[in-house]
Amino acid sequence: MEKEFAMTDDPQINEGYSEIENLEADAVVARKENAVRESTLTLAKFVRLLHFRLFRQGFRITLLWLVNMLVRGITGYPHRSTSEIMPQLFVGGQYSRQGWSKMSSWGITSVVNMRKEFDDQTKGIAPARYLHLPTIDDDAPSLDQLQVGVDFIREELDSGGIVYVHCGAGVGRAATMAAAYLVSTGLDVEEAWHHIRTVRPFIRPSIVQVRMIEHFAARCRNGRP
Repeated sequence: MEKEFAMTDDPQINEGYSEIENLEADAVVARKENAVRESTLTLAKFVRLLHFRLFRQGFRITLLWLVNMLVRGITGYPHRSTSEIMPQLFVGGQYSRQGWSKMSSWGITSVVNMRKEFDDQTKGIAPARYLHLPTIDDDAPSLDQLQVGVDFIREELDSGGIVYVHCGAGVGRAATMAAAYLVSTGLDVEEAWHHIRTVRPFIRPSIVQVRMIEHFAARCRNGRP
C-alpha cells in the first residue's frame, strides 16, 4: 500500500515529502523492471535448453521432459511413470505442499533433497524422515555427501520405506544421488545410468556429476565406506 503524506505549511517539509514519494515510485518501477528482466532471462534460458534437448535428445525424449515439467508444475507432484526408478526409489523435481499428499498415497515416506537453494524443512513440507544434502545446481555432491545419501536410502529401504530423491527438476543432482545408490548395490557406472534412463530418459547430468559417480564407484570397489 502506498504511503500518503499530509501536506504542511512548511514548504521544505512538503518538498521532503515529495522527494520520498518520488523515491518510492522509482523503487516500484525498478522492481517491475527487474521482474520483467528476470522473466525475459528465464524465457531465454528455457528456449536455449529446449533447443539443446531437441538437438541432443530428440523429439520424443524432449516431449517426455516437457510433460514431466508440466505435470509437476500443475499438480505439485512428479509424473509417476518417469520417476519410479525402482519399487522403493523415486527421482524427481521439487514438490509442493499439495503434491506431498499425493506422493504420500504412493507410499513415499522419506525425502532426500539435493537443492542448496531450497530447504523443504524450513518451508514446512519435509516429512519426518528427511535428509538435506545441499548441492549447487549443475555441481556434484561430494563423495561424503553421496555416502551419507546412500546410507540414508539403504536404511530407509531396508526398513520398508520408500524414498523420493529430488533436486529442482530431477535431471541432474537427484539423478546423481540415485546413480550413487545403484552403484552401491553392485551395478557398474554405465548400468546405473542406463537403469535410471530406462525410466527417466531425459536426465541430463553434468560432466562433473558423471565424473563424481565414477569416483564413487572406484571408492566402492576399493571397499571404502
